Amino acid sequence: MTLDESKLNAAYNKDSAAVKKLFTDPTLGVAAKFNTVTEQLAGKNSILSSRVDALKSIIDANSKRIDQISEQLDKTA
Repeated sequence: MTLDESKLNAAYNKDSAAVKKLFTDPTLGVAAKFNTVTEQLAGKNSILSSRVDALKSIIDANSKRIDQISEQLDKTA
């Protein structure tokens, strides 16, 4: 992502309120949209946290299975 500073400055000089709104509007601004995307990807109920939870479940299940197999091996030894 790049920023054309000359275009930004020209737009700001023409209508500074509109440029400020572009970045700060609570629903349509760049900051709000960035926050929404970040929350979806890495927040509490995000894709990333769901994946982490799923992997933890798999690890727990595998650990239990290892324990069961170890107990069976101990009984046969």
